[in-house]
Amino acid sequence: MAHPFTEKPERRPRRRRRAWAAALLAAALPAQASFIFFPGLDEYAPLPRGPYVDFTLDYTHIDKIYDETGQSVDLGGGQVPPGESLESVLLLPRFLWIGNVFRDTKVPILNTRNQVFRLIQPIGWQMASANLRALDERFGLKSRGAGLGDTYLLFGLYGHEHHWGVMHFNGLLATTFKLPYLGQYDEQSLLNIGTNYLTIAPQLAGHAEFFGRLFVDATAAYQVNYKNDKPAFGGLYPSDPADVYNLEGSFGWKWAPRFYTTVGALFRASIGANRYANPDLNLVQQPTPANPPLIQIPGLVSALLPVPLPAPPNPAVFFISPHPGIYQDQGVRATMLSFGFNYVHRDSLVFDFRVLWPVEGKGSFFKLPYDTYLAVPSLTQPGAYERGPFLTTVNTRVSGVGEAAAIPASPQFLFRIVWLPWAP
Repeated sequence: MAHPFTEKPERRPRRRRRAWAAALLAAALPAQASFIFFPGLDEYAPLPRGPYVDFTLDYTHIDKIYDETGQSVDLGGGQVPPGESLESVLLLPRFLWIGNVFRDTKVPILNTRNQVFRLIQPIGWQMASANLRALDERFGLKSRGAGLGDTYLLFGLYGHEHHWGVMHFNGLLATTFKLPYLGQYDEQSLLNIGTNYLTIAPQLAGHAEFFGRLFVDATAAYQVNYKNDKPAFGGLYPSDPADVYNLEGSFGWKWAPRFYTTVGALFRASIGANRYANPDLNLVQQPTPANPPLIQIPGLVSALLPVPLPAPPNPAVFFISPHPGIYQDQGVRATMLSFGFNYVHRDSLVFDFRVLWPVEGKGSFFKLPYDTYLAVPSLTQPGAYERGPFLTTVNTRVSGVGEAAAIPASPQFLFRIVWLPWAP
């Protein structure tokens, strides 16, 4: 529940809160957004039985994000020069096995359909540019992360392949588990390769081919996200990330026996709001001056202070702290287009290059109230200050961060190699 002061009409001059609000907003920058499902060629086609190995390299340069109104905004909240960015490089090794462990049994349905098992163990590196790192250090935080990511396990069941004229198609029913146990996660960092919460995502997908040249892949998935018991970056990672539904589709065209191009789209949106329990993002160096000093506002401070104020132009200084409570955003949303090409080398290697281009989005922003106290000279430590009387509460607009909250407005680049070890 919000502090009672936040329910009253805003009567304080906007300029006075600008210094704190801008600095706090600037510290809340997005980490790499995570999409479990990417549109791709033959993504859900019934592949021959056997093991597969592939590697995807994902590079993202994030210099803009979407705010809660759908506008693309710069990183840093105006507190750093334009052009500051976050860099993310993720390597996604994947092992895929297709077969039928129930083939010689009498288990209905399973004994006549292939099963699929997939294991993905990401490895990543993320870093913010110098000015953003310096900004986050003002809050005792950091903007870098490297190591293993969360482990992804998928278990699925292929449907039978059907033929209808020039078209043949099949379905796939699967569930993906995102396990957070190995993922690098630092509560003091903006950027983490891991997420520190479990996700279970049931998925229904389909694949169709027309004339042997046009390929269509599509899926619908629902991500059930569990609670994060250690929200990072001053509590601006959601403690209760919202569930998310995903829709994606891809069209591929075979130009030559070994060369394909694809175009696709991806949409994801949260079901309801992300929630944030007791965020504690705060400035390390306190007390902090106001801009302009509160002592210049007639009738406010003089009625509250039991001690004399310094004479102008010496500014008054203040302690601030976030007000405890449960806060929530307005949900998140992202739409992206994908463009790519594939080259098949012999029958054992596939090279896939794709660009994911943001079209529109809605990021996580919410109002976080900060309680403001006058700093008064310490009676026991000359030259130091201690927290004095409570003055007021200031609503500050901050950004949720992490893969469940931040929606980048910057493109992603993916390079993927698929290898069938025992193909000719």
